Amino acid sequence: MEDTDLVQMFESHIATGLKNFLGCPTVFNEDALTEFFANSSVREDGLVVSTVNGVSVEISEEVFAATFELPVEGLTDLSDVPKNLVFDARSLFSISKEQEQLYCVESPESPPPIPQQQESSSSSSDSQMNFDTNDFPLDDTTEAQTSLPAATDEAIDDLRAFLLQRIDDSNSAILSKLHTLERGLRDSMHDQDDNARKLINSVCQDAHTIGDVQKIHLNDVKKIVLAQGVTAGADSLEIRKAINAVDAKILFLDGQVATIRNEHLEFQARISADLLSLSTKIGDIVAYIRSGDAKKGEGSSSRRPLPNPVHHSEGTGDAVRLTKPTQADIDNANRAILERMRNEDSLRAERERDRARRERRLSRSGAYKRRRGF
Repeated sequence: MEDTDLVQMFESHIATGLKNFLGCPTVFNEDALTEFFANSSVREDGLVVSTVNGVSVEISEEVFAATFELPVEGLTDLSDVPKNLVFDARSLFSISKEQEQLYCVESPESPPPIPQQQESSSSSSDSQMNFDTNDFPLDDTTEAQTSLPAATDEAIDDLRAFLLQRIDDSNSAILSKLHTLERGLRDSMHDQDDNARKLINSVCQDAHTIGDVQKIHLNDVKKIVLAQGVTAGADSLEIRKAINAVDAKILFLDGQVATIRNEHLEFQARISADLLSLSTKIGDIVAYIRSGDAKKGEGSSSRRPLPNPVHHSEGTGDAVRLTKPTQADIDNANRAILERMRNEDSLRAERERDRARRERRLSRSGAYKRRRGF
C-alpha cells in the first residue's frame, strides 16, 4: 500500500477515535503519530516500517493490528485469494483505483516470516526501533486469529461498511456541529440586528422628539417676533401719522404767517405812502404860510408870529409839533421801506422753499393728499 493510502486510512482511524498510541495520550503523540503515518510503508515480510523524529520504527503485523484494534479475523494470505478479489481489495484502498500490493496477516499454517532488517528511508538517523509481540501484549483474540478464505469478501465488505459508517458518522457529527454553529451565529446575528434596529429606532425617536421641540420653540419665537414687528410697525405708523399731521399744521401755519406778513408789508407800504403824502402836504402848507408872511413886509412885523400848528394826539393830551421833512428824511424813509420789502421778499422765498420741501415729503409718504384739506 502507498504512503498516501496509509495516511488516509490512519487519519480515518483517528477521526473514529484512535487513542493511546504506544501507551501515550493523544495530546502527547499527535505529531509523532502524524509523522509515523506520513512516513510509514509495508515491506514484503509484513513489517510496517516508518520514521519518527529521525528514528526508524518497525512494527510487526500482530502488534500493528492489536495496537490499532484492526479487524483481522478471516484474513488469509493473498496467494490463496482469487485474483479478482485481490484486485477489488487493492482498488478499495487506493485513491487512484489502481492495483496496489497488499499484505495481510498470515494464517497460523503459513510459515512465520523471516525478519529482515533494511535501512530506513530517512537519512537523518541510522538507529532503528523494532517492535514485536514481546514488546506489546496482545489480546487473546489476536493469538486465536485464523484465516478463512471463504470469509474474505465478507471481511472486506465489513471493513468497507465499518469505514463508511465511521466516515458517515464523523461527517454527520461535523455537519451537526456546523449546523449548530451556524444556528448560533445566525441567532447572534439576529440578536445584534435586533439590538441595532432598536438602537437606531430609539435614536430616530429622540431625534424626532428634539426636532419637534425645536420646531415648537421656533414657532413661539416667530410668533413673538411677528407680534413685536406688528407692534413696532403700528407704532411707526402712528408716529409717522403724527409727524405728517404736524407737518401739515406747520404748512398751514406757514401759509397764514405768510399771508399776515404780506398784509403787514402792504399796510406798512400804505402808511409810508400816506406819511410821505402827508409830509409833502404839510411842507406845502408851511411854505405857503411862510411865503405869505414874507409878502406882508416889515409893517406887520410888530405882529406876533403865528404859532406852529399843533395836533393833539387821540387818547393823550400831549401836543405834537410837526416840522417839515427834509429830502434826506424822505430818501431815508424810502430806503428803509425798500430794504424792508427786500427782506420780506427773501423771507417769503425761504418760506416757499420750506413749504415745497414739506409738500414733497408729504407727497412721498402719501399723507399729503389726505391732509391737504386740513
